[in-house]
Amino acid sequence: MAIPNVDRTRVERAIAEYDRKGVEYNWNVNKFALMFNGRPYPPKIIVSMATGLPTTGFSGGDGSSGANTWLRKRGFEIASVPKAKPEAKS
Repeated sequence: MAIPNVDRTRVERAIAEYDRKGVEYNWNVNKFALMFNGRPYPPKIIVSMATGLPTTGFSGGDGSSGANTWLRKRGFEIASVPKAKPEAKS
C-alpha cells in the first residue's frame, strides 16, 4: 500500500504527539532512526501516526515505497541505529 501524501507539518505533529505520550521504544528492533531536533524516533511509527496507516501497511526501509524514503522526501534525516554491544559476562 502506498503511503499517503501528507506534508512535513503533519509529520512534526506526529513527533510531538509521540513525545507527549512518552513512549518507551525498543531500539534493538530498528536499523534506522528518524532524527529530529537531535533525538531519534522510530520511522515507521511516526509515519503511521502522521498518516493513519497501520505499520503493517507499508515497508520501513529505503525502497521506493519505504518509510525512510518517504520521510527523506519531506526533508527529514534518517540515520543508522548502531547495534548495542553484548554485555561482557563475568
